[in-house]
Amino acid sequence: MINKLQRFVLIVSAFAGLPGAAEEPAQKAKDRTGPSAAPKVGIRTAGIQIAFARLKAEQEFAVLTGARWLASTAEVVMAPGKTEGSLARLDTRENKTGEPITSVGKLCAGGVEAFKSWWVADCATGTLVRMDGKEGKVTTRIANGTGGFPSGIAANGDSIWVLSDARSTLTRIDPD
Repeated sequence: MINKLQRFVLIVSAFAGLPGAAEEPAQKAKDRTGPSAAPKVGIRTAGIQIAFARLKAEQEFAVLTGARWLASTAEVVMAPGKTEGSLARLDTRENKTGEPITSVGKLCAGGVEAFKSWWVADCATGTLVRMDGKEGKVTTRIANGTGGFPSGIAANGDSIWVLSDARSTLTRIDPD
């Protein structure tokens, strides 16, 4: 892309009759359309690439059969627990499971960690559940509806966003 100064120099050079001034942008375009040396994908060093079938899990923990979502941070991974209405928690630093959280209801729309809390959807009551980030205790239930989408909750710097019905209505929640 040509910036304003380059464009000015090209225009002035073209009017001044300098040879090759007007052809420079065309030459740059020609250089871009030529064959490119695209990098080859994957690891090619011998002994580093491991077949997927040979990989072994470092830790396994029980989740609800057919669980449709997983939420994680650098310290914790959360997923629907083995029993209906529970939330399984894996401490990634210690590499062990914590006590399941059982007071959340029917989990359905994913989860997210934001504002020092975990946020999950309870489709049985149609509420967004806010839990303490360290203890896992329910601190707030917000009756906004839940759409039941596998990834129906997201967060940004100032809000929690929830797909709150089957028509994909997006609801903004102020966490304060």
